Amino acid sequence: TDQAFMPPTADGFGAVSVHPAARQANAPNIVISTEWPITLIVDCGSGFTRAKVFYTDSQGVHSAEAGQYCGLGYWKQPPLVQVLQQGPTAVTAFVESLQKLMGLSRSSRAVVGATGGLREAKAKGDVSASMIAVFERALLDLVPNAEFRFLTAEQEAEAEFNGVLHVADLYLDAPQPVGLISGGGVTGQLADYPPKGSRTALLFFVV
Repeated sequence: TDQAFMPPTADGFGAVSVHPAARQANAPNIVISTEWPITLIVDCGSGFTRAKVFYTDSQGVHSAEAGQYCGLGYWKQPPLVQVLQQGPTAVTAFVESLQKLMGLSRSSRAVVGATGGLREAKAKGDVSASMIAVFERALLDLVPNAEFRFLTAEQEAEAEFNGVLHVADLYLDAPQPVGLISGGGVTGQLADYPPKGSRTALLFFVV
């Protein structure tokens, strides 16, 4: 069942959001913006796949766990590598689950990202380019507003670092610039500036 909408906390974290219909009924003072699209972000991690919905309202930009936002409870799917290895039937079921989230969340676009887990599987030969192509085709057919991004190691580090910089600019009362140490299921990222460097001179390391 849908939970009552709780406006985001002062620091922007920890909000529980649900389907727009429930939100409108429980908190009519919160107005969903039509200027910026509701966006579904899908993280195809090495351990499992999860998703968040990003939306704007009168209080700013917020994110919510996709399943809770849609009134489904916590949403989690198998890792993309496992789905690809199981074949086209599993791929179709996986993409149909994303299609359902798109509809329930009323997202107008989606970004589906894969990183170190898929890179490692492809490098070892556990996943082939043709398997990935089957997934991309299913995504195009069933969720045409979705974009699949298979990030390189450097792109993964840079994307995480951009997120850190965004949060630091918004919330941290700390010296700038800041760095990043990130540990994932398969890879880790380190991003930093060279001595006396600036934001235009970044160093990325992946282990």
